[in-house]
Amino acid sequence: MNKIVEQGSGLSIGQDNTVHNLMRQKDELKKECDQKTETINDLETQKSSLMERIHKLENDLIREKDDIEKYKNEIEKLKDDKSREERKNKYAEEEKKNLQGTVQDRENIIEKMKEEKTKKDSENDELKKKIQNLEAQLKDKSEKYAVKTAEYKKLEEIAG
Repeated sequence: MNKIVEQGSGLSIGQDNTVHNLMRQKDELKKECDQKTETINDLETQKSSLMERIHKLENDLIREKDDIEKYKNEIEKLKDDKSREERKNKYAEEEKKNLQGTVQDRENIIEKMKEEKTKKDSENDELKKKIQNLEAQLKDKSEKYAVKTAEYKKLEEIAG
């Protein structure tokens, strides 16, 4: 078409203007098509990036849930250990009371049990500290879980 227009094909002025208009429209449509293709490519890239981020957040969420479950199990175990130790300590106290009225040999046994009780109390205190630490970690993980969940929901809305 360009050659025909340049050579002056003998078209009338109206036809010549129409050819020019059609060529201009063709160029504008091609430009618009290129822009739309670029926009589509950009959106596809953004979508891919968001999907990767969603996948990462989902994996993080699974890990956080697993960690929370692990900490809950550890807390339960520590509580069971504490309860067992408390029962042992209670038993040691009862034995101590029963042996108080006996002779010197029995007093030696009582002294040994006092030492055991002190050791158990120390272990019990350590267990309490561990429980407090794990509860703090559980709280921290729960807060992180809430933040990750909120981010995940936002990303779902964006990607949705």
